[in-house]
Amino acid sequence: MDAHELIQKWRDAMNEGRLEEYLGYYAPDAVLETPLARVEGRKGVKGYDGSLASAFPNASLKTSSIVVSGDTAAVEWIYGGKHTGPLVLSSGTIPPTNRSFSMPGTSILRFTPEGLIAKERRYYDTRSFYEQLGLK
Repeated sequence: MDAHELIQKWRDAMNEGRLEEYLGYYAPDAVLETPLARVEGRKGVKGYDGSLASAFPNASLKTSSIVVSGDTAAVEWIYGGKHTGPLVLSSGTIPPTNRSFSMPGTSILRFTPEGLIAKERRYYDTRSFYEQLGLK
């Protein structure tokens, strides 16, 4: 499977709530870095993205641009939904605000020779995210 196809399947699995399939696109020792956390391994990715899925169960990830060069891809996306569940962060738990958000961002993905995600760096504006949820 080429990188474009993997990214589309990764996005679709996330959007359809198929967390185990989604995690299967990451290497067992993958690293995920975001403005809020750095996690390692599929278990770490599951903890981070599982928390988002619980807090925003109707969220969707829409990709707008995918550029691939060698073992690296840049993916522009918009992630949005409604905050209806508790959001568990390392700094504490944020109760549901019942507010909607739309957050543009970019993921830089590096792939293993087997075609799995070895490293993902997500870039997005946390201030805008918190403001849309009515948080300070």
